[in-house]
Amino acid sequence: MVPSWQVSGATAVNLRALAVDIGVGAATEEEIAQSYWFSTDALEAMSGPHNSMPCFQDIPSGTRLTVRASNSGANDATYNCALHGVS
Repeated sequence: MVPSWQVSGATAVNLRALAVDIGVGAATEEEIAQSYWFSTDALEAMSGPHNSMPCFQDIPSGTRLTVRASNSGANDATYNCALHGVS
């Protein structure tokens, strides 16, 4: 698995570093990947993920997937995330 992360809509954003983690599980998520880094700048450009290596994990069908994100400043926009997996 590898995440995609982007600003939702045409919002003015600031220079930020964002860390995205991936987890699996229902009530208590197990973290399976940590610190995929993304960055934004004041021109609404976004780059990442840095560590672009995928997370290798067997995930049974129907398993809940979660994403946790943190950034280097106050939230300035809404974001979208997608998890890409290959079986």
